[in-house]
Amino acid sequence: MYGSLMRKVPSAASKWLYQHAAFITEDTVLGRLYDLGQYPGLVLDQESGKLICGEVHQLYQPASGIPFLDQYEGLDMDVPEYERLLCTTSGGYQCWIYQYLNRTASSPVIPTEDYSTYYLSNMRHKQFIQGTDA
Repeated sequence: MYGSLMRKVPSAASKWLYQHAAFITEDTVLGRLYDLGQYPGLVLDQESGKLICGEVHQLYQPASGIPFLDQYEGLDMDVPEYERLLCTTSGGYQCWIYQYLNRTASSPVIPTEDYSTYYLSNMRHKQFIQGTDA
């Protein structure tokens, strides 16, 4: 988890995850993290040289948890913004991750590579976090 689902981000969705999954560790993946206006989008990129901060969690009930997270990330939309794919973290964990699918040319890169600190300085992101319902 690299965005609004992180433990340090007080969204309704991160609170849901706290109740439905065990936190394993903080970890990173190579990629680019984009500011999409109110929330982040990750694009995996082995050549970027940028380590995107995130967390590894293990769902207690994957059969019900994965569909909930897929819906939260909008995979059920007619034109989804994200795809769920399996990746290997820098720490060697095999994890599902939600990768942004759309063009990123007009979206600024989040310079800190850590959304849990970035959202604090961005009013639109803070408003999104406070308004998310899980």
